[in-house]
Parts: sequence; C-alpha cells; structure tokens
Amino acid sequence: MSTFSRPFLCVITKLFLCRLTNLELLEIQAESMFEREVREESYPKLFGRGGWSDLKIEMLEIVSLFTTWDMFKCTATGGSCRFFQQWTGIDAIGQSPYPLLSLTRVLNIS
Repeated sequence: MSTFSRPFLCVITKLFLCRLTNLELLEIQAESMFEREVREESYPKLFGRGGWSDLKIEMLEIVSLFTTWDMFKCTATGGSCRFFQQWTGIDAIGQSPYPLLSLTRVLNIS
C-alpha cells in the first residue's frame, strides 16, 4: 500500500475545493436569475426602466417583509439574532448560505 505525499494531497484538495466553488458559483447565478424573473413578474410596470424604478422595486421588496404577521415574525427573528450576535461579539463567520465561499475567504484559498 503506497501513501500519498503531502503536496499531492494538497493539489487534490485544491482541485476538489475549486470544483465545489464553481458549483456554488453556478448556484448563486441560478438564484440570481430566479430572483430577477420573480421581480419581473411581481413588478411588471417598474421592471427594466432603470434609475428610480430600481429604487422603488427595492423599497417595495423591503416593505413586503412587513406585510403579514408571519413575515414580520421571521424578519424580527432574523434581525434580532444578528443584533445579538453583534452585541455579544459572537463571531458569525461562516453563517452565509454558501459556506464554502466563506471558508475560502477565511483560509485564503484561491
């Protein structure tokens, strides 16, 4: 049984992380396209006009977080969690929906 050398394992690890990073990048791009289509369907009169229309869409999206009691509870829970993380000094690195990308930033893996 042969053992792999440390540099070889480093190369394999980097290739694996590179593939996972590319996969997450594709996932982010797909989510962005989906969000764009949803906004286009939700605000057809404002979408694609540029300038102030984009700002109006953003404001309407923010207001939509408080339209129902359930949405308000979710928004308040998330906001209060973030507030208390900052207040108590809890390190929240790696709390993104894309943990591998945050890991590559922390470890400086390119």
